[in-house]
Amino acid sequence: MQTDTAVKTIKKGIEHADKIQIKTWHPQLYSQIVYAYICAGEFSLANKYLQEVAKHKDSSRVLDNGQYHYLLGWLRLSEGHYEEAKTHLLRALDLSTEAGVDFSVAVISICLSQAYVALGQVDKASTHLANAQWIGRRIRSKYIRFGGLFIQSWIMINNDRKQLAMAYLTKALKLAAVEKYLVVPGWPHEIMPFLLEKALHEGIEVEYVKTLISAHGRFNSEMHNF
Repeated sequence: MQTDTAVKTIKKGIEHADKIQIKTWHPQLYSQIVYAYICAGEFSLANKYLQEVAKHKDSSRVLDNGQYHYLLGWLRLSEGHYEEAKTHLLRALDLSTEAGVDFSVAVISICLSQAYVALGQVDKASTHLANAQWIGRRIRSKYIRFGGLFIQSWIMINNDRKQLAMAYLTKALKLAAVEKYLVVPGWPHEIMPFLLEKALHEGIEVEYVKTLISAHGRFNSEMHNF
């Protein structure tokens, strides 16, 4: 329901942009629809609207192209196409670095680290995650800090370091509970239900985790014991 409401609002923005003939808004507006559908797990709709982003973006605008490759990489990651995801996310990283947008670089790095974990390249994943965390500290972004800690927990689980994994997860969820975050940077569809279930089993920020699960109702069917 929240996704439908958001998309309807964005489409009104697109209609207004058409009416006043400001087409430069279109890539950003269509991108917001893609964001919404990726977070909702509606990948076919995300692909549909990503085609609109591709159609309207200006190839000379570095940020528009960086955002396009980020969305495409994030979508392919969510679909399980890890090599393709890595290719697009690396391109997005180059473009965002060229544009000098630190926040975008950090979010892309968090997403890219997930692709490398899935590909079994944990050292590269850790390198990109460390870069994201360094940026997060420098620009004082709690959101980046949260995302980095969350994925770091996943990396530690993959390395069979449960105690450290739970320490990272605890830090991530304590921060998120205070800030009331409902979305993780580079939304990790594959690992989200698993980590939330772990948090419930370990008694980590239980009320916040239940709120997060409620906000994303599909988790109920993806989790085994909730």
